[in-house]
Amino acid sequence: MTVRPFAEPAPEMPKPIGEKNGKHVYDPQAMNDYLDDRAKWMKRRFAWDASQKELQEHSQRAAQGVIEAMRDHLLACLKDILWPLPVTVAFDFDDVTSVRMDVQLPLLPTLPDREAAIDYGNRVAVRRMSEVIHTKLHNRHALGLVLRLIGEIFAALPTVQQVTVSGRQQPPDKRPPRYVITARTARKPWSALHQRGSVTGDAFQCLQEIESKFNLTGLGAFLPIEPFD
Repeated sequence: MTVRPFAEPAPEMPKPIGEKNGKHVYDPQAMNDYLDDRAKWMKRRFAWDASQKELQEHSQRAAQGVIEAMRDHLLACLKDILWPLPVTVAFDFDDVTSVRMDVQLPLLPTLPDREAAIDYGNRVAVRRMSEVIHTKLHNRHALGLVLRLIGEIFAALPTVQQVTVSGRQQPPDKRPPRYVITARTARKPWSALHQRGSVTGDAFQCLQEIESKFNLTGLGAFLPIEPFD
């Protein structure tokens, strides 16, 4: 894992308001504000550099198969992603070569139910999605989330050779959670899919090419399944 440079630009010095004895003269308040801003910027930069160094050290130890470092590094990688919705996961290592993960899938109401379309006169109209389209949007998100997690685990942990990710839903009425997606694959077939670009294409089709289970009704709703052990 490479160290990323600090992206925030440094504060700009104030422009001189004149010259005296061949030297620039600055407004005292503007210069004090600049020095304060630069001190705060330097503090943020040092904190960023320290966190990147720590992340790289975790990455190196994780690549060596140190379980605790593998846990920390995987969590750091997952937290670094800008997920479209909050993601809650639980995972465990059978050993340094195998990871099992559960992910809490979002419920249907948490996804947007409006879509924009071109209306008469080239105006943009925002309309409510049909129930079927809304459900299919939810399914694409859920299937894509499982695939993304498989890929992130393989990318973060070089010693891992097999990954199992199962997605479950928690009904809002306090009923027990139910599993609706489960998928597992070894690194070699996953790498082959990645090289073909399948893992960034249609999630439904990609899951058909690895060991997976999920059932959908004719209207696109998930049915409960038994997850892989």
